[in-house]
Amino acid sequence: ISSNDLLTQSQHSSSSDGGHHAQNPDHPCYHPLPAISSLIALTSNISLALAKLNSPLNSPSSILYPLFSYLEKLPLTSLFNDDDLPLYHRISPRLSETAVRYLHITECPQQYSIGIFVFSPGARIPIHDHPNMMVLSKLLYGSLEATSYDTVEGKEGIYSRTKKVLNEGDVSALFPLVRNIHSFRDLGEGSNGSAVLDIILPPYDTNAGRDCTFFRECRQEVILDDQWMIQNDREKKSDKATTKKNGRKKKGKKKVATKHTKSNESGAIMKLIKVDSPEIELDFHCVSGVYKSFGEDDDWQDENVEKKESDLMR
Repeated sequence: ISSNDLLTQSQHSSSSDGGHHAQNPDHPCYHPLPAISSLIALTSNISLALAKLNSPLNSPSSILYPLFSYLEKLPLTSLFNDDDLPLYHRISPRLSETAVRYLHITECPQQYSIGIFVFSPGARIPIHDHPNMMVLSKLLYGSLEATSYDTVEGKEGIYSRTKKVLNEGDVSALFPLVRNIHSFRDLGEGSNGSAVLDIILPPYDTNAGRDCTFFRECRQEVILDDQWMIQNDREKKSDKATTKKNGRKKKGKKKVATKHTKSNESGAIMKLIKVDSPEIELDFHCVSGVYKSFGEDDDWQDENVEKKESDLMR
């Protein structure tokens, strides 16, 4: 199926005279906001097309182009207005601003899930993975630092790190074998924080081997040898300049690729350590909530709700 066919099918199924979900709340693609209904329909079609592939995608493909294109053109005003911001102040129940909030939109088991992560200024989602999954992210507003990690071939637990700043409107993607481990941090450049729309294909499912694992960077030195040392462009240019200046080739040496003093550079080599309890070890809390037509509060309908609220408000 071509990308044009996918886009045409989605436009048809999201129109009022096509799939009728804009009028029928029982339709699986229904959402009160037409922009979200269209997004769900498009994601559903692409999810079905991906299921027919012989192997998972690990780079952008024509199958994904309609979804990329739709996300790039999706305006914040089709979801929220100025009075809705900052979202982290609007979501119910109100919690400590250090908690990342999640507004659930929809999920189709084994196919996709769609939701919005909301950051207060300076809030972050620590390093985590997405096993055998793809994620497309649209930054609705604000600025985020996105840090991703790729495995170094033949070196278990060792990763090459890349940092990138995402600004309002930017769309990014990760794949099963490319940038699959990442983190987000709000840059605190405004009082509204930031919000990112995530499409996960397929969703997390512990029973299907798609559980979320959190990590932290190891502060100890990582020693690299000449056979697998990865240098960023700045290091390479520096080496060339030094070689030219000295008029001779530098002798190969083992090099300390990452000490904590260099851990803020893109291209650095990192060792990641699994974290068993991100709430305790990383002081990370991501809590679902409700605002207007977004989200669900099932997590709060239990006998521990008062304790959860008090813990997070500290």
